[in-house]
Amino acid sequence: MTTAEAVLLSMGYRVFRETFDLVAVRKLEDGKRFHTRIEAHGAPAIPRGAEVDVHIDYMHERSHNHGSLAEGGSIAIEMESLLDFLAVAKPSRGKPGFIACPTCGKEMASALFETHRKMSHR
Repeated sequence: MTTAEAVLLSMGYRVFRETFDLVAVRKLEDGKRFHTRIEAHGAPAIPRGAEVDVHIDYMHERSHNHGSLAEGGSIAIEMESLLDFLAVAKPSRGKPGFIACPTCGKEMASALFETHRKMSHR
């Protein structure tokens, strides 16, 4: 799961762990945002074949059932980028509290990841 979190953070998402899913959002213009949900079933690692859902939320419709778009060119591109990045990301070797940078593979304490990403990959 930490590899998927690192990938999403590197792509500019804010990441949240829910009971059964990993959820991430990235703001777009005009009250829109990419919303990504990866089904993890509460496991520490994302199971093979887990469902990955990428869609665009229209936040100007502020309610529990705000408008969203599940298909389209920009969503297909985002989904392809996410799956490509997940495929090449190097997972950490399982040390508790450590994360491997999906871009360069360097392992570090998870608290240092954000600084590493900003200093090394921007």
